[in-house]
Amino acid sequence: MQKRWSIRKYDDEIRRKICELSKILNIKPLTAALLINRGIDEEEKAKTFLCPKIDDLHDPFLMKDVDKATARILEAVSRKEKVLIWGDYDVDGTTGTVLLRRALRCLGLDVDFHIPHRVYEGYGIRRDRLEQIKKDGYTLVISTDTGSTALEAGQWASENGLDLIVTDHHKLDKDQERPFFALVNPNQHDCPYPNKHLAGVGVAFKVAQAVLSRANYAQKSKVISELLELTALGTIADIMELAGENRTIV
Repeated sequence: MQKRWSIRKYDDEIRRKICELSKILNIKPLTAALLINRGIDEEEKAKTFLCPKIDDLHDPFLMKDVDKATARILEAVSRKEKVLIWGDYDVDGTTGTVLLRRALRCLGLDVDFHIPHRVYEGYGIRRDRLEQIKKDGYTLVISTDTGSTALEAGQWASENGLDLIVTDHHKLDKDQERPFFALVNPNQHDCPYPNKHLAGVGVAFKVAQAVLSRANYAQKSKVISELLELTALGTIADIMELAGENRTIV
């Protein structure tokens, strides 16, 4: 079967850009052409795309409520509170759980976790489980990859002295008041964070990044590099868009 190919033709201006980018970056013209075809036609953009660095990651404090969540977590550290991570049963949720637990234990926090049973508990944060968590002496619950729509559970927590920080990435259907101590979700209303395609573990990573930075943790760079491995795993498993910051993560 004979195939009919549609081959893009370049004008003189595009050819000039290809030649220029090829020389500046010391790459083959074909590579330069592929970059330009994808809108990456400037030196700095191309360098970031080809050789991403940790410094290319966005400031976590650009995300709505990260500052509030960070302050509350550091308060828990200073008071030696019992903290529980509420995860999810998929790879994104489990890597987020491990990531937050590892990061917060670096600061000496007493951190436990709960991942709901897929069959018997289902998805999301449940009020009855929060009631038991409160009885067990926990004062702060941090979710990962879940919780944005847990309004009933969030309301109960708010009324009963259990602070609930939700870190999530799922899109919200409505712009409404959420009864959480903090909601860290780049897809919530009025969140200026530029990357709307973070996985749940990606959002958890940004919180960990903010907390370790604000705490002036001595081995922050080493821990952040280790946490990126978990973040990459969850990002790929959740089939997130591998562009921009996600490309740097992976």
